[in-house]
Amino acid sequence: MRRLILGALSFSVPAMAGANGLLDAYHQAQEQDQTFQAAEHQRDASIEAKPQAWSVLLPQVTGQGSIERDRQHLLHSTSSSQTSTGDVQWFGTRSYSLALNQVIFDWSAFQTVAQSDKEVAQAQATYRSAEQSLI
Repeated sequence: MRRLILGALSFSVPAMAGANGLLDAYHQAQEQDQTFQAAEHQRDASIEAKPQAWSVLLPQVTGQGSIERDRQHLLHSTSSSQTSTGDVQWFGTRSYSLALNQVIFDWSAFQTVAQSDKEVAQAQATYRSAEQSLI
């Protein structure tokens, strides 16, 4: 029984080593092939275009804030001594604003989303074609 198991293992180990060698060669070819790399980067860029097309239809929130501090010198003159005394007062102002905008309907934005779907499909097909050529 042991001989049978050892015999089976002796045949399977070189086969697995060969498979690992082929897989390593394929991964190296993916890293080296410029056509495949270009198709992969184009696919990734096209995939990113879809969320950007949807972003026009999502709510847009903007906020602002400001803090101002003013110093004011108040001079007081006394009639008896002809001298002036000064007081310094500080005044602070804070203002905040928040705006929310939502597009209700924009046909061109929906067309852009549909176009981005087509671009993603085209880039995916180009990537798969380059992958098959590499194999």
